[in-house]
Amino acid sequence: MKATIFRNASIEAFLLIFFSSFIILTHSGCDTESRGIIDSSYDTPYLVNFNLSPQEINTDTILVNGEITPSDSLLIEWDVSVEIEPRGVTNLTIHYRLTGTLSSSPLLDTYIPVDNSDNAASIQVNNRIETKLARADVGTFMVTASVETGEGLSSNKRSKPVYIYRTNSPPEIISVNAPDTLVVTETVNFEITVITDDPDGVDDVVRVHFMYTNPDGIQNPNPISLNKIEPGVFRSGFSFDETNTKGTHTFEFQAFDRMGEGSDVYLHTIEIQ
Repeated sequence: MKATIFRNASIEAFLLIFFSSFIILTHSGCDTESRGIIDSSYDTPYLVNFNLSPQEINTDTILVNGEITPSDSLLIEWDVSVEIEPRGVTNLTIHYRLTGTLSSSPLLDTYIPVDNSDNAASIQVNNRIETKLARADVGTFMVTASVETGEGLSSNKRSKPVYIYRTNSPPEIISVNAPDTLVVTETVNFEITVITDDPDGVDDVVRVHFMYTNPDGIQNPNPISLNKIEPGVFRSGFSFDETNTKGTHTFEFQAFDRMGEGSDVYLHTIEIQ
């Protein structure tokens, strides 16, 4: 019996030592992971405020080489400012992103480093950011600011909407000066003068052309351009001869501005007798 008791006690002691060692090792492993989490956790900065200007941009006020055309690539700039609470973080980077309403892909993705080596409690940072947009890119966009640390952690985000629009108005034809009736027995030369205007300024009208249809319904295949005489005034010569069909000849005039927008079609008819 004594031997048996000894063996049982030995087994109990062995088991006690084994499980104690296991618990110590297991606890030590958890403690290392916790320290790893603690060691890798840094203070995260806080973005207190974010301001951006302008928040409305009329791209038709931006000229490219003195011109406005639909294919223009425009440099858009904003003045931005942020107020940051670094919370002990000295290595900071401000991250600005511009996204559109139709795509999550950034149209602007800018990083600006900030030196907080003096460990300030609050920092005000002013910058200018810019990106290229096509003149046709209109709508509501979003500029988002955040602050990142050297360890890759990010602060809260703050966003501002930006409304980009165009206000271009199409030109209009005020009048067409041309004969109403012609007696044609031989070649008759005459001038056509078109007076135009544009709500954006008469200089915005850059081209006038017309299509011509004879009484048989046959139309010239390509538009005929008039010459610009002065701002808003366009002129061209035209002629009929005895081979032209008698009846009503129709002229369809249209003016175009720098943006490529066209006016309403202006009809003028000439009766050949």
